[in-house]
Amino acid sequence: MKDFQDYTVEELASDQGFIQWVVDPEGENNAYWTRWVNLSPENADKATQAKKLISDIRFNYYAIGDHAKQRIWTAIQFKKNSPNVKHPSHTSRISRYRYAGIAASIAIFLVALYVFWGMLTPNWNEASTAYGEIKKVMLPDSSVVILNANSILRWQSMAPTHGQREVWLTGEAYFDVNKVKQTAGDSPGFRPFVVHLENMEIEVLGTTFNVVHRRENTQVVLNTGKVQLSLPKTAKKIDMLPGDMVEVEGDQQKVSHRKVEPSNYSAWKENKLIFNHQTLEEIATYLEDNYDYEVHIEPDSLKEERFSGSTPADQLEVLFISLESSFNVNVIRDDKSIVIKKKNLSEK
Repeated sequence: MKDFQDYTVEELASDQGFIQWVVDPEGENNAYWTRWVNLSPENADKATQAKKLISDIRFNYYAIGDHAKQRIWTAIQFKKNSPNVKHPSHTSRISRYRYAGIAASIAIFLVALYVFWGMLTPNWNEASTAYGEIKKVMLPDSSVVILNANSILRWQSMAPTHGQREVWLTGEAYFDVNKVKQTAGDSPGFRPFVVHLENMEIEVLGTTFNVVHRRENTQVVLNTGKVQLSLPKTAKKIDMLPGDMVEVEGDQQKVSHRKVEPSNYSAWKENKLIFNHQTLEEIATYLEDNYDYEVHIEPDSLKEERFSGSTPADQLEVLFISLESSFNVNVIRDDKSIVIKKKNLSEK
């Protein structure tokens, strides 16, 4: 083994042996790293910081999809092409290179795990939707998931028949979770169902709820039952009851929690869009995320105007006509571009 006494935190977090120990602490390297950590408080502090760096990368080697694999190899190429010369006057740039290097080191190790363990672990199923598409998915435990447009759901194709049930979501989905009892030999009760998002986990037993995760923001609306949200960055847990809506905003995980009418937020699965006092900017974002439009609003002051109403999800012309009459605007659509523009005085 190398002598890691003079390693920086970043160098330690980039070492393949250390990464392997963090990922598999009961593996063959456990005795060495446990002894090294216990040699001095300085070693223990470095190990703690390096573990956090690795944890922050947050690769999930069990559920790597095609998009994630592409990001991994991009990170590897970034490391290969990063300059080795240090420039003291550009500390933020150096930090980015170091972080990318750590990410690439972890990526190389986890890709190897992915290839090797892929033969030993169950395959993964993936359901995805295109822009403007809605899809119904039946999971192995008979839970039903309805995927909204531009969304991806992943789960094990040979899911275990006991313990925790897990899925991974990007985008928006409505969950109708089947309540499943633990099998014989397990602790009594029901099997938890966990939805993994980039910035939180949602744990339920049997319930219905809608969840959206886009642009680093997450919204959960509970229709029936009870769920618990876990926010790993803040170690915060939030219990939800029917009619609750929790929104978690940005990397800082700013949380808002209020009562709403749940059916309004899952009406999309019935091919209906319901807007309740939402700004034109929020409506524009929805059109971009779900229909692949690029939306421009002119002038900027229009973005804060609020709109309430409903429209068929597959007849956006109805929405555009409503916006035009409500705000005295023209809605100009050209292929995948939409411009919402205030009418001139001569057009009124």
